[in-house]
Amino acid sequence: MDIRPGKGRKSAARKSAATVPGRFYTVLARATAVEGDPKQQSRRQGMALLQSISSRLQKIAADQAAATGYHVTDLFVLGLIYRTTEDHVARVADVQHGLGITAGGMTRRLDSMVASGLVERVQDPEDRRAWRVQLTEAGIVLAEQLYASAETRNARLHSEFTQKEWTTLIGLLQRLDGILE
Repeated sequence: MDIRPGKGRKSAARKSAATVPGRFYTVLARATAVEGDPKQQSRRQGMALLQSISSRLQKIAADQAAATGYHVTDLFVLGLIYRTTEDHVARVADVQHGLGITAGGMTRRLDSMVASGLVERVQDPEDRRAWRVQLTEAGIVLAEQLYASAETRNARLHSEFTQKEWTTLIGLLQRLDGILE
């Protein structure tokens, strides 16, 4: 079976590629037969669990993007602007920095999003050299739909952990993030 792009099986390859890492890390996280230092075994399992969770979150984002017909980064741009600004306007450089993408990547995404009617570029009134990106009415509606869907999906997360458990988890993840910098 040929699943190379351009051979009529692109979506099958993409779907398969999105799930293989998740399965690999899930299996790795459950592996308890690793010989050696128990601390090293715990570290391996913890890192594998983080990889598995990351893979699952990426798949959820990819599925959401596929359902809307937009690129996954478009949804991240919408979400970032919608959640972090009251007027749904942000400096392009801030969005670029917040998502960790290149200037060229940001330009391509915004070009596509402008053409789709999700955002518009407006000149920054404080700095004539800079641009801002503003959600259109269609962009706001889509962002609201995405967040409503996410809230439904996340309801189980909220009910599965106590506030103390969330606080502990966040503290441990922040500590790990600081170590990995």
